[in-house]
Amino acid sequence: MKTIKTISDYYKVIGVRAPKHAAFHIGRHEDNLDTMKKQQLQPIKHELYSISLISLDDGGTGFQINKKEVKFRLFIISPFKEISWDITGRKLKGIYIIFDREFIRSNPLWTNFLLNFPFFKLDSLVTDDVPDELLEETNLYFEKIYKEYNRPCGDPFEIIKGYVHIVLLLLRRHLIPKIAVTNDGTVSYKILSAFERLLLESLEKTDVTPGIRKPSYYAAKLNLHVNHLNSTLKQLTGKTTSELIYYHITHNASLLIQQTDIPVKELASRFDFNDPTHFISFFKKQTGLTPKQFKLHLSM
Repeated sequence: MKTIKTISDYYKVIGVRAPKHAAFHIGRHEDNLDTMKKQQLQPIKHELYSISLISLDDGGTGFQINKKEVKFRLFIISPFKEISWDITGRKLKGIYIIFDREFIRSNPLWTNFLLNFPFFKLDSLVTDDVPDELLEETNLYFEKIYKEYNRPCGDPFEIIKGYVHIVLLLLRRHLIPKIAVTNDGTVSYKILSAFERLLLESLEKTDVTPGIRKPSYYAAKLNLHVNHLNSTLKQLTGKTTSELIYYHITHNASLLIQQTDIPVKELASRFDFNDPTHFISFFKKQTGLTPKQFKLHLSM
């Protein structure tokens, strides 16, 4: 199953008009229903983050995440989830936001995004009948975001990022005690959960940890054969162990480049690159820009 990388590509697959902005979009479910009803959608996966508020129709929404029926008014989709739907005959209403890693990187408040908002982790599954008060408050901020996003001129994104941050804080207050893990008792999802936790903790350290770029480091810590770890992660996420490690190193490095004046030599060492030029090559391969070019691009 191919994993979709961008919002534009995702919308193309589901037959929805391309968004105005590459990294973030807000929309109403009812605006997409006629088009989506025509799609005979096979399960798909993407690398995006999404929060939906949706009205219920006969006890459900018609959406499925990891083969689980979404039956409640709030659902959150994090990267690599299997998504499908059958909304024939339904009259759903609601509002949603969808964003990518670039949007996360652009907000200084989200340096530790997954640690602060664990309902977006790979192994979490959130579909919850939130209290009316929280639903109303969240919907209020979504409407503010929708208004800002559709302003005819100006750059609304600093305000939008502030509103989204408030939404995430409101959801965290409610959801942290009751996040459901999608493991269904299976060993595979326990491995995914343990790997992601170890990876995030390792990359957050400020001191140098030898081996953190290597799958063998994580396999040894988890008492697994490296091939078993790799095949498990590949099956669940569509990415190899190395690809997931590089995914998160690039994210963390991008945040440090954006928010600090850390020297490239120190940055390289922090992520276990002995030679700064090797780190520069790695970063350019992942982002298309050198660290210096990335910093300049952000200031433009």
